Amino acid sequence: MLVNHIRKEVTQTAEDEVASNLYALAEIGRNREEKLLSQYELNKELHGKYTDGRDTLANRKQMLRKLRQGMTMEEKLSWLDRVCASFIMTSKVEPLISLLDTIIDTGDVLQNLRVVGKARSGKTWATKYYSAITNYAMGYKKVLHLEVKESSRSLKPLYQRGCASLGYPVRGQVSEAADRFVVACLRNNVKMLILDEAANINTANKRLALKWLYNELQIPIIAVTADPDFFGTDEQLAGRFEPKYTLNDYAIKELEEIVKTIESYLPFPQPSYLSLDKLEEGSGETISGPLMQIWKNTGGRIGKVKLLIKTAAIKALSRDGENITMKDLYEAWDLLCMDAKY
Repeated sequence: MLVNHIRKEVTQTAEDEVASNLYALAEIGRNREEKLLSQYELNKELHGKYTDGRDTLANRKQMLRKLRQGMTMEEKLSWLDRVCASFIMTSKVEPLISLLDTIIDTGDVLQNLRVVGKARSGKTWATKYYSAITNYAMGYKKVLHLEVKESSRSLKPLYQRGCASLGYPVRGQVSEAADRFVVACLRNNVKMLILDEAANINTANKRLALKWLYNELQIPIIAVTADPDFFGTDEQLAGRFEPKYTLNDYAIKELEEIVKTIESYLPFPQPSYLSLDKLEEGSGETISGPLMQIWKNTGGRIGKVKLLIKTAAIKALSRDGENITMKDLYEAWDLLCMDAKY
């Protein structure tokens, strides 16, 4: 497997676990081409700033403590941005990563795939991560991840971005860009093409474009889309993109570990207990806890979960709080409700 999953040691203390996870997250991989999170660079900088530079568990724990105590507001906000943009292996994403690995390892050119999920379900997040870590491990662009921009009536911009990404900039007509794109993929030994937001390929171009790319490249093509009926009534084309992998929303119990992981990296000196689904008041009455609130507000959709926690964390930081409170979560939700894109 090219992907190095984070594995937790059950025998570690909570502090050891958080410190190890912090560094494991830092070592997972970089994708400068896609400008994804470079946790490695940030941790390298902080490691030199807060420790003697030696890579030991004690130093990692020391860095974590000093990180939370000594960061400026600007550093905390920067750290928060990076944590909430980082990749977390989940129970639903791991089988998808394994499936992509199997497809590329077997080299079966007939094995295409459809990845389907609602907006903010983690489709782009997972496929960009797979592209980044695979290319980093191999030392070249083995997996090409391209986003199909909104309302693409012509595929020329897509071909141009692909060519530019592979170091073969091109102008001219769409046919010239298409031919150049195929040549660039072949010369760079690209083994998998991921088309994110594939539903933006308009109906007139869809069959022709996908069939042409499939025939010319002779590599697996992964169509990522929020539209489960992307292929409409075109059963022949749909048959070329089987199986279909669906990223569903997370149940509250599944969400517990994800929230716990995110919280462990937040820049606060005190725990927020975001993974508790129930709280007991002084009167002994049991009320809904942070986890229940997060799940109700997000529907268990990972992208929404991270955005809600990030917004609540900014609220807490703005009042110089030591953790995220229920009030911060309520105010963050009210703020996000005004955003039509949430």
